[in-house]
Parts: sequence; structure tokens; C-alpha cells
Amino acid sequence: MKKEQKSARELADLVAQRIGMPDVRIAVHHDPVYGWHPTVYTAPNKAVAAQSAAERAAQELRPLYELCDERRENDRRPLTRPIAVLIDGKEDSLRTLGHAARLLTERLGHRAGTSEWQHANEAIMAAQDDYTDGHRDLSTDLVEHVCRLEGILARQ
Repeated sequence: MKKEQKSARELADLVAQRIGMPDVRIAVHHDPVYGWHPTVYTAPNKAVAAQSAAERAAQELRPLYELCDERRENDRRPLTRPIAVLIDGKEDSLRTLGHAARLLTERLGHRAGTSEWQHANEAIMAAQDDYTDGHRDLSTDLVEHVCRLEGILARQ
């Protein structure tokens, strides 16, 4: 049986309905093994139970639905503003989510801490999965912050 294609937002809504916890935010991400995976954002005292419930709901929903590949399309979508960087003596301009994601995954950090890199990567993944102005603004700001800490932000 062919699975119905759903966006990350649609799958997150289905999981949220299934677990019935109104104070929980769910994001769905691509998973190379299972196809897609829910991540729960809630108060720390509810996180373990909510994540377990979301994973059970995902197990029930995966045979019916697959995550459509919006990420490729969203990779081409622009950041809020271009970020001018200087890498290996060459000036470049980060203009899209995909370009920023490649920079963060291909370049090793030297000055920025692990948490800064992780936050920037998570913001880009969130913008790729759920392309909203808020996610786009946050990912642009965090990528620019990491570039500034790494010393690769070109003078503007």
C-alpha cells in the first residue's frame, strides 16, 4: 500500500492529536532509518513521558504516512539577509538555508562553542522543516553569530 505524503507540520499535528497533550510542541524531522521522527518540546518534568508518547504515535502513523521531501525546496529558500563571509581568503555570501547548512556541517569550529554550533544547526533544521519567518530570522541570526565568533564574518 502506498503511503500518503505529509509535510513535517502535518505529521507533527497528527502526532499531537494522537498524544492529546495541549502544552506540547512537536517538530518532525527526517530520519534515515524510520523516514521521520518526532521531537517534543515541553516542560522538563513532562519531556520523557511526552517524547515516549510521541514515539508510540509515530510508530502507529509511519505505516500510513511518509514525510514529503520539502527540505530540498526549502534549502533553496533565502535567509532573512545575506551573510558575507571570508573563508580561506575568498569572500562568499550565504544567501540560502542550504548554503548556511553546508557551511555549518562542512566547517570545523575553532572559536565558537559546541552549543553555538548546535543552536545554529537546530535553527536551520527547524527552518528547513517548517519554513516560517520566525525560523528564518532565528537561523539567520544564529549563523551570523557563529560566523562572527569564528572570525569569518566579512566586514560590512
